[in-house]
Amino acid sequence: MIRGKGGTGQRGRRSGGAVLTTLLLIVAIGIVLVGYQTIRSHRSRALIIRSGPLLQVPPEEITGLLLTRKGGQFRLDRAADDVWTLSVGTQDFVDARAMGFLLKDLTTAVGGDVLPGTEPQDRRYEFNGEQALRLTIFTADHRKLSLALGAVNPVTGRYYASGLGRAGCFMVAAAVRQRLADLPESVQLKTLLPEVKAADLSAVDLWRGATDHRLERRDGRWWLQVPEGGLDRLGGDVAEYNQYYRDRIRGDQDGQWVLASTEAIGLLVFEMSRIVVREIKPASETAAWYERWDLAAPWRKVVLTGEGINRDPTAPSPDASTLAFAAPLGSQLVPVARRQVVLLADGQAVHYLDRPLGDLVHRTALTGRAMPAVRLQIFREGKLVLAGKRDPGPVKGDGRKQWRTTVPEHSTTLLAEKQRRNLAGETVVELDRMPLLKVLPPVKGPSPLRDEEQVEVRLTFAAGAADSVVAYRVGYLENDTFPALVKPVDDGRPVGLWRPDTGQLLQVSDGVVVTARNLAVNVH
Repeated sequence: MIRGKGGTGQRGRRSGGAVLTTLLLIVAIGIVLVGYQTIRSHRSRALIIRSGPLLQVPPEEITGLLLTRKGGQFRLDRAADDVWTLSVGTQDFVDARAMGFLLKDLTTAVGGDVLPGTEPQDRRYEFNGEQALRLTIFTADHRKLSLALGAVNPVTGRYYASGLGRAGCFMVAAAVRQRLADLPESVQLKTLLPEVKAADLSAVDLWRGATDHRLERRDGRWWLQVPEGGLDRLGGDVAEYNQYYRDRIRGDQDGQWVLASTEAIGLLVFEMSRIVVREIKPASETAAWYERWDLAAPWRKVVLTGEGINRDPTAPSPDASTLAFAAPLGSQLVPVARRQVVLLADGQAVHYLDRPLGDLVHRTALTGRAMPAVRLQIFREGKLVLAGKRDPGPVKGDGRKQWRTTVPEHSTTLLAEKQRRNLAGETVVELDRMPLLKVLPPVKGPSPLRDEEQVEVRLTFAAGAADSVVAYRVGYLENDTFPALVKPVDDGRPVGLWRPDTGQLLQVSDGVVVTARNLAVNVH
């Protein structure tokens, strides 16, 4: 009886223990499932949080970029006034506009979800491989943010990435990787030099082989140092002019200087700064291209000098820029060395470099430019047919739009109002461009010009307290005025420009005579 009861109780205890074990197992499984769901939910929420903008820094807060890849490093830094510098792997001018586009692309790019089961710079994704890139971003608050790019996913075409505070690896579009792979060439200046104007310069040195031809800007005019061999080296007409007249030549301790063409120097400076760069050679190839194109002994070299023309603080000099040119590769391209890079520029860059030195000399009829005048008067056979005033201030551009026509008035002319209003400015530009056809010996008097259709031009220049007036006459030459020297013209009626005060006489085109004739016809 006792054993029987005892046996029944033992079986009861075993049965109760099994139930308890089962219940505990069920609870444990439930806890595991709840935990798994919680972790999964948390991870899902984490993925959603981590997806989105790749770089959450405003473009204006980025102060520098350091790119590391196979073959070297390149660093870009923001200097004062939003000027960017390129250093470390090479030094060159940076296009601030291109940098703006780059920063916009970086700060609007999107990073994909963090990939489950990955860690930063996971070995599986070749962050130290041949194609790997690393970008360090410097910010205004002195942070350093790092982004590494590794292998490409062969299925999606996207690249594995790591960094920027994300817990594991993620993917970015191929365009993001290409944007970085294109550095630094994509942001290097795509014109020969940063924009500079002739008015910003004090000198230009044009080297042809070992010979330096120097141009200097003094009192607003450009002067070319007379080369060895004298004025004949610049053209027979230049020597002939200076045989009779001395208003285009000067001398100092450095030798003789001849007046240079403002327009020609302006075009030369334009070619040296704004001509398009077609290709920039990689920094690693600089030595090879130097040797191939013999840039160590350049075909031409140009040095532009002017205070503060280089805003880039890493430039060799803040006041000078140097370009070395190899011989042109046909008519389309010319190799150029700029700072520490070699590039191919548009062939237009050698327009003046390949022409005779004499093409830089001033050759139009007027020695003193008409555009800086403040008043203009033109008389035809004693009658005022045109008058105008220039707005106060320096000449801007070619200056024509700063002139206002006062004579003829609107009510006294048959011309349309816009045409009448522009007459003075157009005429001043015409005066400054008047071709010089032939230099003639001076004539003190009587007048070498016929009275018929004779034109008098008066230009008034502001000169402090007292204005100064320059007057000259333009008309058909008398038949007996140096007929053996006059250059034949198509209609057989040569025109002369004569200064009664100095006796200077030049054969010119008939543009002023024709303009005055047309004005007389259109004025009541």
